[in-house]
Amino acid sequence: QIIGDEMLSKNLDLLKKLDPQTWHEIDFAIDIADKTYLTDPHDQDNIQGCLQRAIDGRNWHAKLERDSYTKSWSAWVNWGNDFESDSPAAALLAAYCEAIQ
Repeated sequence: QIIGDEMLSKNLDLLKKLDPQTWHEIDFAIDIADKTYLTDPHDQDNIQGCLQRAIDGRNWHAKLERDSYTKSWSAWVNWGNDFESDSPAAALLAAYCEAIQ
């Protein structure tokens, strides 16, 4: 599945319900309400880092890779479906939300 900016926002909302602790860590790092994460690469780095720590804390398997031809990122968590996006944070968030459900 291909994930865009709209899905990044929706998946952050979903994360708040599925894993409030990780959502709060992301919110503390980037202030989700101001939506700068849609354009600020540092905010997306913080999202990705918080998710990687959450995945590690659950001792889950994860994959994040970039296709050099399409320039897209893909991710799966805990052997789930592959999610693609222009952003590694968006792909990883979608995969994490699927895995935690």
